[in-house]
Amino acid sequence: MPVETREFALRGHVLLTPVRIAWRSEDAWKSEVEAFLVATKADTYAPSALPAVHNLVEVRTDDGRPLPSALYWIGWTADRDATIAWLSPPGVWRVEDPLGAPEQVRGGSWTLLVDLRDARDASTITIDGRALTLHWLDASPNTARQTSARTATPNERTAITLLRALIEPATRDPARRWRARLLLERLGERDDAAPLDHPVLEVFATQIEGRWRAGLDRMASIDASLAARLRYAITPVVRFRGGELVPVWSAEGAALSRLLGDLLDPAMRDPERRSRIGAWLSALPEGVAWVEDDAVASRHIAIGVASLLPEPTTASASLGGADLQSLPSGETATLIVSTDGAPEGVTVDVRIGETRIDLPVMSAPAPGAPPGVRMGPFAREHTLATWLADAPIATDEAWLTAAMLHRRPGEQRWEVYIECRAAAAPDDADAQEQALDPATPEYLDIEAEYLAPPYPSVPLVYAPGKEPPEFAAAVSQMELPSTRIAPPTSPEVGALPGAVPGALPGAGAGGTDAVRLWIGPTGAPLAALRVDRRGFVVNELVAGADPRPIEIREEHDRWIAVVEIPERFTRDRDVLLLGLERIDARGVRTTWPRAAFPWQTAPSRAAINLRAWRGLERVSPASAP
Repeated sequence: MPVETREFALRGHVLLTPVRIAWRSEDAWKSEVEAFLVATKADTYAPSALPAVHNLVEVRTDDGRPLPSALYWIGWTADRDATIAWLSPPGVWRVEDPLGAPEQVRGGSWTLLVDLRDARDASTITIDGRALTLHWLDASPNTARQTSARTATPNERTAITLLRALIEPATRDPARRWRARLLLERLGERDDAAPLDHPVLEVFATQIEGRWRAGLDRMASIDASLAARLRYAITPVVRFRGGELVPVWSAEGAALSRLLGDLLDPAMRDPERRSRIGAWLSALPEGVAWVEDDAVASRHIAIGVASLLPEPTTASASLGGADLQSLPSGETATLIVSTDGAPEGVTVDVRIGETRIDLPVMSAPAPGAPPGVRMGPFAREHTLATWLADAPIATDEAWLTAAMLHRRPGEQRWEVYIECRAAAAPDDADAQEQALDPATPEYLDIEAEYLAPPYPSVPLVYAPGKEPPEFAAAVSQMELPSTRIAPPTSPEVGALPGAVPGALPGAGAGGTDAVRLWIGPTGAPLAALRVDRRGFVVNELVAGADPRPIEIREEHDRWIAVVEIPERFTRDRDVLLLGLERIDARGVRTTWPRAAFPWQTAPSRAAINLRAWRGLERVSPASAP
């Protein structure tokens, strides 16, 4: 029997609707299907040549004419092996006919594919005697499929190439492909995405897209201006300072389902529809703010702001009153804030239009006092979800990184002690960093979420200042060697819990696991020292520089290095600007002091007061790099 009492059907298309199947006994369904196949083998109907069991469920128009149909089980499970990306991964979609469907249907729903092309605008169809009311929709075509490649500058092409890469997970997801297509269409770009892997999923995706197009077309006939704002709001992109074009889809799941329902509801009058759409738009966030750099200069920080509105707005960031500056629609800007004289634990007041955002910042350089400056936790690259929530992703315990800047005893030279966990032989479950929260269900109820099935968000594992306790404990217990790296037989306790003294060098070595130390201001670095697990360090900013050997200590699950900061970057300087990034053997990047964007070439910086080692807390701004 049908689950719904009404459906929105696209003219000229087949309809995919959820149904409940009540088999007489646990195993009866297989024998029923097999008997049906024997009895109707010569008369089965296959729309679009889909392999399935057809006409097992009786479907008729309101005047009694039979309609071809096919029964399928559609399931979704979380893809635990997917890599974390800007947009959440599409998950694993599965389509089976009744003979191939799992005996335990947990994680999916039965759906019926009905060929309505001969229904002649029937207002009702019956499915096994139960009525299903049809509301017919005329959807505008996907013009992006016919769009010719437009002439663009090299920079524009680069931006579009990045955009296509970022929305790629959505193009493989039948529940989200509509959004990627509407975005490309709005930007005047051609849609070259291949069809989905299974024809039924293609029908599913086409049906969702058609409903959105019909709803937007209806809104345009009521209020063209409001419809244009709505189309922008459900497919927003932001252009970053480097020219990167990035999708910023803040509305998801249930919010979009309610919106689509308001667009399509045949009983809703146009004034109410206009009012509801206006209210939905007003509830959207006006912008996003984040700490771009904690040390753009001594006692100055950089705050990034982005507009998500289709209209220009204003933005400001300060520790008190501040002048507003214009912020164009879909653009980002960097606001420089002075923290001179600000107390510890201060927050920056950011305003974007009418939206207020408080951002905690480092108001002064971190004191480089004994035993040293602990650097961590390292954060995974931002995803859209973590950026919007200002909550970076915690690193897998098997790949934790810890570091400490300190001064060598009795010397003026500074060095960074680095300890990198590295799984020697990860099993299948750990081969990729999990892209989903452990609490994310393993399956999706297709029936309950049919109009706009939700898709898993990347987990917001911890908020700033609330890092996992096991990592906080590891960093707080860090002990630095008093000399260069000790031999493998040293009983020294490592920076991370569980270190095994005396482990054989080279155990578990593999890949090109490396850490970079970025010295100097963001955008104008003085050095980029790269140290890798093979035992080499090189300044990558010096053309033709030869890597020099460096001692690496190997433990059973980690490698340890001590990298000396060239004296020319610390001599006669009060403040050191430093940022770290690790690209491990899996190709996963983590950074400190802040999470980086996937397209960002270097991490942000933290300011460190070198004079604090001698108890001289006063910092001269002019002495910073």
